[in-house]
Amino acid sequence: MNHTSSTTTSSTVSSTAPRSGPASSEHAAFRFVVAIGSGLHRYGAPVHRLEIALEEIARSLGLRASFLATPTSLMSTAEIEDDQKTHLQRQNSGTVDLGKLAQLDELARLTIAGEIEVPEATARVAQIDQQPARYHAALHVLAFATSSAGFACFLGAQWLEVAAAGAAGLLIGLLALAVGEGRRGSDLFEPLAAFVLAGAVPFLSQWIDISAPTVILAGLIVLVPGLTFTQAVTELAQRNVVSGTSRLFGAVSVFLLLAFGAVLGSALATGVLGEQAAAGAPRHLPLEVLVGAVLVTSLSFLVMFRAEPRHFLPIAVCGLATFLTARTTLSLMPDPESAPLFAAFAGAIVTGLTSNFWARLRRRPALVLRVPAMMHLVPGSLGFRAVALFSVNDAVGGVELVTTMAFIAVAIATGLFVANALVPPRQRL
Repeated sequence: MNHTSSTTTSSTVSSTAPRSGPASSEHAAFRFVVAIGSGLHRYGAPVHRLEIALEEIARSLGLRASFLATPTSLMSTAEIEDDQKTHLQRQNSGTVDLGKLAQLDELARLTIAGEIEVPEATARVAQIDQQPARYHAALHVLAFATSSAGFACFLGAQWLEVAAAGAAGLLIGLLALAVGEGRRGSDLFEPLAAFVLAGAVPFLSQWIDISAPTVILAGLIVLVPGLTFTQAVTELAQRNVVSGTSRLFGAVSVFLLLAFGAVLGSALATGVLGEQAAAGAPRHLPLEVLVGAVLVTSLSFLVMFRAEPRHFLPIAVCGLATFLTARTTLSLMPDPESAPLFAAFAGAIVTGLTSNFWARLRRRPALVLRVPAMMHLVPGSLGFRAVALFSVNDAVGGVELVTTMAFIAVAIATGLFVANALVPPRQRL
């Protein structure tokens, strides 16, 4: 989860046009499409899906329009009575809000169906945008802790390490609350969080028997941009080069910031305590423990991504199906080196099929299920470890992990493409 400031500026270039009759309705439709496009972009709609969604909405409202979206901007152009109206909006993507995303998608469906007039729909977009946060800040802090504890189980941690990872996640959640999105110093959040954990956890390991590297990675896992990296690869695979490249370098910059903070913190701890022991081999935890970890992390993602509480059950089911498929595939593959690729590929297919089927059945965006489930697949931890290896001059190990991370991201993107071909999502998102 990235904490970045969100700013919005816009400009409109148009010729004078009559404000009555068909032109007036087209102007109203264009204002609605611009408003809902801005909301969908702000609340986490992928760029490659956003353009398709806006084109479908505009076409359904009888508007001849085209759209160009990037992670930081949205340009909308429409032809109204032989005049071209252009709206350019500069907007940094905010925090993912699956609840508001679903509301906007439902609003678009009702408007297209004629159940809501376009001017009223435009007003409702503003109302959705002004809704208060779905969950209290204390729940977000707790979600940091539970997600870190859950991921510690996936890393094969012992119970003391799981508890320590939960405490580390709680510390990061409190830091995120203190820094806040858009506040002074928020740009330092990622390196500061990594510095605090990398500097503090080794001291804790002197008192209790835990693996400091495992706890640090589990505590920072929510900040690692594995989902952003996978989305970038998906957009590049769909020939959306500008957006994919922009998102890719954004993910790389966060990896570097986290690694830089971790290196500084580790250097501080090493200077005081001496050389630290490397992480031990992960343990094989019982299946029921891992299933419990999936349920806990699914609940954490429900809060972090601000999904509606009633969607917890389908989110948990999709997450479990994804995890169990990937785990089963991993155990069946004879080649341990290629097994993670096939596991990610199979898990992504199940994620796509489950989310698309649910979207068709419930008339909701597939992203509501897909985004939390993909968090169990994305190779963010590999990227963090790779950058850490580069920072200590282990170029060979770093290149190996980067290559593996890239191939896993490609496997996930390909699996989603296969799922979309088998069960096309009914919803735009």
